[in-house]
Amino acid sequence: MKNIIAVIGNANIDNDIEKQNFAFQIGKSIIDSGYILATGGLGGVMEFASKGAKSSKSYTQNSIIGILPDYHTENANEYVDLPISTGLGLTRNLILISLSNAVIAIGGGSGTLNEISAAWQMNKLIIALKTSGWSEKLQNQSLDSRRNDIIFGAENPEKAIQILNEKLPQYLKNKFTGVNKTRISQNKAEQIIISHFLLENHLQLLGRGSEGFVFTDNQFLYKLIDNDTNVLDLFWKLSALSETISKYENITAINNFSVHNLEKYLIVKTEFEKSNEFPLNQTIEKSKFIFLLKEFLKIGWVLTDFQPKNIRISKQNNLVVSDIGHSFYPFTNELFKSMCRRAFVTYKIQNKLTDFNSFKKYLSPVNTKIDFSLLTEFDFTIQELTTEFDDFYN
Repeated sequence: MKNIIAVIGNANIDNDIEKQNFAFQIGKSIIDSGYILATGGLGGVMEFASKGAKSSKSYTQNSIIGILPDYHTENANEYVDLPISTGLGLTRNLILISLSNAVIAIGGGSGTLNEISAAWQMNKLIIALKTSGWSEKLQNQSLDSRRNDIIFGAENPEKAIQILNEKLPQYLKNKFTGVNKTRISQNKAEQIIISHFLLENHLQLLGRGSEGFVFTDNQFLYKLIDNDTNVLDLFWKLSALSETISKYENITAINNFSVHNLEKYLIVKTEFEKSNEFPLNQTIEKSKFIFLLKEFLKIGWVLTDFQPKNIRISKQNNLVVSDIGHSFYPFTNELFKSMCRRAFVTYKIQNKLTDFNSFKKYLSPVNTKIDFSLLTEFDFTIQELTTEFDDFYN
């Protein structure tokens, strides 16, 4: 089956030649690349993308879908093959995003912002063109912490299609399966932990993240994971990691921990050790990053979400992974190289950013390949970064 790519953006671009050209080229390239085009079916970016799609030499009948807000198929622009009348008004935005495998935004106002937000929640690949509107404002940004990637920025249609072809296979593996269950309250999370471990005192909340809550009683850390659709799979994965760590002496990259299955929830328990947040105002030596990576290589596991907010500094001044959760996987060469690239980028820009969330912009491009282009903002050259990374990895 062909994958469906949604193109979204301004509904009126009569006086914007750049957006007309961008939309036309994107639509044509989508069909050239063997995809199906989906739009909101009306004018502006939607019409020019559809026109471009129909001009492709690879165009075949029924390759251009239009999801209309009303009941009148005759309102679709003349280039739409399959006008789908919904009668749902703005709600049709969700249908368009839901049926698509990736989304490309060209400018756009509040309606486009609505579609980008929906695509973010549905785990879709999002690519934003550098042209006035929300697509330009959201380039290389993340909307919130529920995802570890970003909205990928593209200077032009050629770059957008390049990103689409490179990254779509990765996103197809993680399809949207519905809105996560309602998160439990802090009080309930605390009571679940107290009840399970027969604790006598209240716990101190250390934080709440996308996976769950972290508490301490100053002797142990307790992380209750309440945001997982397959608790049993995660339990067995973390149990295997815990067992592996226990077989090695002097592993400092991850503290020993135990994992407890409560059917609906998981609790990860580890000894409480005072440590410091990863510092953004000083430089951690390269050798510290390499030492941590060597320990992961030794135990045969990988942390796919390597980023400063998940790393702490121990009393022995070692780097320690502080967050035990979904991002651990058994070793593969591909995953380990990705972890090394993320660690290298963190090392290079650690003292150049002022908050943890800013790192996502620079870490996401290296998930699947060597792409240090964004680091040139800090006066590094691609050649020196590539050479230094080769040495770092070796």
